Amino acid sequence: MKKVVLTLVAGLSLQVAFAQKAMLTSAILDYRNGRLDKAKTEIDQASTNEKSAAMAKTWFYKGEIYTGLMENPVYKKNAPADASKIAYDAYDKYLKMEPNGEFAKTATTKRDGLYGVIVNEGVAFYNDKMYDKALETYMTAAQMRPNDTTAYVYAVYAAEAKEDYPKAKETYRKLISLNHNPLAHYKRMIDITQQVEKNNAETLKILEEARAKFPNDKDLMVSEASLLISSGRGKEAISKLDAAIAAETDPKKKSNLYAVLGTLHDQNKSSENALANYKKAVEADPTNFDAQYNLGVYQFNKGAEIYNKTTKMDYATYQKQGAKLEAQAKGMFQQALPYFEAAHKLEPTDRATMSSLSQIYMKLGRMADVEKMNKKMDEAKKK
Repeated sequence: MKKVVLTLVAGLSLQVAFAQKAMLTSAILDYRNGRLDKAKTEIDQASTNEKSAAMAKTWFYKGEIYTGLMENPVYKKNAPADASKIAYDAYDKYLKMEPNGEFAKTATTKRDGLYGVIVNEGVAFYNDKMYDKALETYMTAAQMRPNDTTAYVYAVYAAEAKEDYPKAKETYRKLISLNHNPLAHYKRMIDITQQVEKNNAETLKILEEARAKFPNDKDLMVSEASLLISSGRGKEAISKLDAAIAAETDPKKKSNLYAVLGTLHDQNKSSENALANYKKAVEADPTNFDAQYNLGVYQFNKGAEIYNKTTKMDYATYQKQGAKLEAQAKGMFQQALPYFEAAHKLEPTDRATMSSLSQIYMKLGRMADVEKMNKKMDEAKKK
């Protein structure tokens, strides 16, 4: 009697195993014959069954069937929203089970192609202002290729669009770890933390981290120094820059530091100290555009301040003092001119410099030079 039972059990096992294999075979046949709805049902059953799920072939065909659903004009409207992710995972599973198997080359090509498909799905969501779905889709793509920056770049746009700033900062950090435009991403993190989150303590931490990696970036220097000042640590800011200047031997780097210190004094309304440091910056490196330009601005503004006084005078006062003040203003414009001209030579397409030069030439009565500079500005606009 026991023998009969054992024989029946063995027979039943064979029937179940055969049924499982038959389900996979039916899925493949229906896929090949274009019956993708039936093929999907059958491959879903095969992939959840212990026996057939252990067969690499099941996962290859699951990838094929779901890819077919996405691409077929009849069936794609009813394809699952995450069909591309299911197909990607299926191909990936097949390749892990049989990296050199019969379908390895096809599976690799199709899996890699699906990464782009999923990124494009995210773009479509983003363009439709469905930022939650876009971000979710981009992060799905990012998990597929964790060392590729494309999906992360798109993800950070979606995070900012939906004003999910913690997620945006997290993604900027990921991009920094992948060495994708780290300086730009640090600066954006600083902006978010300071301007949006209003967290000066954390901003300073990020600034210090960024400065350690980019010690010569002027924007970071100015931001750090300004934040120290607004936090009541102005002396610390200036002493940091003074120490850096004293230790620096490279003329260009020293010039940058002087320019930063000049900007810092400018922001603090300490114009004499600003002027002194801008001059030191130019002395250290005459090719420092910012220093040349800022010196020009300083002298121009002094002249404009004097000139503006004459426009507010009544006629009698103007008769007595106007000519003298206009001569003083003209003298300041004359002093500004060589700095702006030097800046223009260094960056000939900078519009702010050209505009400043046009104004100075106008103040000095050099109309031919005004015409030339205006022509240059018009040409620059067309480019």
